[in-house]
Amino acid sequence: MNNQPFVSIIIVNYNGKHNLKDCFDSLKNLNYPKSLIEVIMVDNASNDGSVKYVKKNFPEVILVENKRNIGFGGANNLGVTKAGGEYLAFLNNDARVDKEWLREMVTVLEPENKVVCIASKILSWDGTKIDFVGGTVSLIGFAGQIAQGKEDNSKFASEKVIFFPCGASMLINKNVFEEINGFDESYFLFFEDVDLGWRLRLMGYKTLYAPKAIAYHRLHATVNDINDYKKSFLYERNALITILKNYEDVNMERILICSIILLTQRTTGITFEHLTKGRRQLLDLWHTFYLKSKDKGVRNTIKLAFEKIYWVLLTMILYLFDPKEKYLPVPKRNLANVAALDNIAKDISEIMKKRKSIQEKRLISDKEIFKVTDPFWDPFIFKKDISKMMNNIYKEFGVYNIFKE
Repeated sequence: MNNQPFVSIIIVNYNGKHNLKDCFDSLKNLNYPKSLIEVIMVDNASNDGSVKYVKKNFPEVILVENKRNIGFGGANNLGVTKAGGEYLAFLNNDARVDKEWLREMVTVLEPENKVVCIASKILSWDGTKIDFVGGTVSLIGFAGQIAQGKEDNSKFASEKVIFFPCGASMLINKNVFEEINGFDESYFLFFEDVDLGWRLRLMGYKTLYAPKAIAYHRLHATVNDINDYKKSFLYERNALITILKNYEDVNMERILICSIILLTQRTTGITFEHLTKGRRQLLDLWHTFYLKSKDKGVRNTIKLAFEKIYWVLLTMILYLFDPKEKYLPVPKRNLANVAALDNIAKDISEIMKKRKSIQEKRLISDKEIFKVTDPFWDPFIFKKDISKMMNNIYKEFGVYNIFKE
């Protein structure tokens, strides 16, 4: 894109005061005309003094103050209603940007070829590791970030069309964003950007990865305080909502059945695997301390170990008083899958209204959409027997036929 449009940069904040200086300072240093930028911060009812801090130190920032936490998607959508830009840049509050970040995203826009959304490269805070260079979406709605945590290299230095942008650092045409009804606010957190990218694609638009536009991200800084139960609930529920809304009729029906069968397997499989009585549990404790400490850190490792010890002791006690195993202790987070189904059942009418609206705007088939990702990638495949079971389910329901040439 040759001309430089007016851009509204929208940042959602919830108790992120400690991140804001780095974020806003980097935006001040952008190599882009200051007269063509506005910065909007939507605060989700923080209680750490964030609003006061921004008013004092960054008075040029347009502040939108919520009385309650309305989630990532809802807060970004609210920011859009205050935005005057032709384009919208969404940026996490725990990120900072390279001075060419915005210019590089604008440069690769090609609205005449339907390239209206740009995903920047996102690196770790020190710039050595990959956070986002593109993503993959599984058949049942879960998403993963390609090469996350690996060293950055030349393999990820080329522009390419991808399935979805990362909401932590992206640019999109405002008119298009409004046309597709923005982020789905019901998600609250997780997969809103995946759903957005999916809807963009089925309506004929494209998302382009721009490797020269770089943001640096404090990995997981904004979600570390969310407990395992809520994370599991949001992951499961949002993945199901995504497939309910976005697949073509003939594909949605059979993929939904597969998804629910696999969700049930994850619920029961996790429960019985982690609560099996006997020596295996003692080996699991060693696994928790030794292996998980490599990527979880000492504090989280100790926490995980104590949680596992608790369930080991509880199952042993129950076994003494309940040798016929009438009862089984189940960690709360394992019930998140069931709670996700319950929540969807309650909201199904609203979900199907959204589906109707989306499908009426469809221009691209599922088969064409999934050409830029691997639909049979799955984040839950840890064992060969599970992989075999999943493949059998897909085969029996004719899912593989959807993507045949």
